[in-house]
Amino acid sequence: AVTAAFQMLLTARRSLGSEKFPLPLLASSPPMRALRQANSIAEPLPEEELLFRGVWIGAEVDPEQLRYQTSFQSFSREVEGVARVLAFHARVPGGPAAMLAEKHGHALILVTRVRWADPDCVALPVQVFDGPLDHRESEVLFPPCVQFDIEDDLPLSSADPSHMVAARLTELSRRWGRVGSPPLVLPEALLGMMRREAWPGGGLPLCLRGPFVSVRFVRQIVLPK
Repeated sequence: AVTAAFQMLLTARRSLGSEKFPLPLLASSPPMRALRQANSIAEPLPEEELLFRGVWIGAEVDPEQLRYQTSFQSFSREVEGVARVLAFHARVPGGPAAMLAEKHGHALILVTRVRWADPDCVALPVQVFDGPLDHRESEVLFPPCVQFDIEDDLPLSSADPSHMVAARLTELSRRWGRVGSPPLVLPEALLGMMRREAWPGGGLPLCLRGPFVSVRFVRQIVLPK
């Protein structure tokens, strides 16, 4: 049912076009009374923005497991949303993610970009379905069975010195940028996580203060042909 609903939304988006399809509404968490007012939805989405996904993993990043996905892929428009989701899963007693987190203390953060006006974009904001929340995840979904095209030569982690991080971000900005666009800048919250500083929003178990963070950049997310 969820897959069918997602397909219907994607079909409607392609039929209506990005200007008429209500992406800002899907990305918002308005109070219930605001849902009845056409002018009370979220501000227009930017033409392009970064998205973030976080998962607890083992000691090493498995590139093949990372590249091919079989389930819905949940990203966030905000690093703080990712941090809250990671903290939530780390606190579930006996949960697979909590056991991974406790054993390895290793979080993998995926960073990709989305261009909302691109007719081939298969990302959909779904925050509105969570209802009005004070601490929202700003969730964006990608369909099942997508393939991640990874920038394999630009990995980052908590072990990297600052000059290496800066050099790789400069190269990433060159690859992902467009003529006249500003340099790519990662949110300070993510850089702080990489430095193993205070976790955005807190909420981590005491045994996980300052987990090791790996970052991988996803050039594009596509459906296999």
